[in-house]
Amino acid sequence: MTLINKHNRTLDDYQIIDNCLQHHFFLRILNRSARNEIIKEMSLYSIDKDKTLFNQNENGNFFYIIKEGEVSVTINEKFVKNISIGESFGELSLLHNAPRSATIKTNSLVKVWCMERKNFRKIVDHINYINHIETEKYIASIPFLGKY
Repeated sequence: MTLINKHNRTLDDYQIIDNCLQHHFFLRILNRSARNEIIKEMSLYSIDKDKTLFNQNENGNFFYIIKEGEVSVTINEKFVKNISIGESFGELSLLHNAPRSATIKTNSLVKVWCMERKNFRKIVDHINYINHIETEKYIASIPFLGKY
């Protein structure tokens, strides 16, 4: 991987990244301000064609969003699907602190926006806090439970 842009302070490719975050199963709860902070922390890398980003069962260090190109996903050496512009991958390993569940290889020259594990974990903690506050509000709104 070749670093192109460390920390996205100018919000390059804002629409691609923001759209991905808004539709992501876990990150969509975040408001625009929180998404902007994520985008600012992402770094852009270039990876040559026919390279392995990571192998199944390795530890994960990054969350990825594709800016250009396409990668293939294989599980247990069987092709599963291709992932392309505006799609993300790599979060499951970071969310669950578990080994990678698939192998990812580049089908072309690929440019990806990446977020390091430590920054991703901060976001997870923030989302958990938001969920906790929402749960407390919900419980407090139920007359029987709100007394406790």
